[in-house]
Amino acid sequence: MSAAGLAATGTGHAHGDRARTAFDNEISRPRRPAADRPRSSRQPRPAYRPHVSLAHLLAARAACDKETLIRYVRLHFGDGNEHAGRLEIDKAWVQALDVLLDMPEIDREFVHDTLTTKDAATLAHLFFSLHYALVRSTGEWIHDGDL
Repeated sequence: MSAAGLAATGTGHAHGDRARTAFDNEISRPRRPAADRPRSSRQPRPAYRPHVSLAHLLAARAACDKETLIRYVRLHFGDGNEHAGRLEIDKAWVQALDVLLDMPEIDREFVHDTLTTKDAATLAHLFFSLHYALVRSTGEWIHDGDL
């Protein structure tokens, strides 16, 4: 059918309305406002606060609320997505294990010296830095920045 014929049908399809696809119907149909749609058809609301305060984390630590603390870590590693954070944590462990399975020579003295001479805050920062380094080495970097 010619361009004039397509224009005459008003649909842009060579066979008129009969050739409309489900996709065409979906995009041409007006959508109800989000508040009027059932919950299952809307994007899920994040179940986290976009900005977790230091006070919130300190309160969780004081209450020995480990789940809140680990959830913060998962959200942080997953750039706001807890499930993605779990996958990122697993990815770092698998990468570390994969390197060690080759049985390379290891500078155990460096590791021992670092663990015995550095303060807990430095070791904690090293822990996070190692996580990011291991994940970055997989080539599957999801994060929006650097540590």
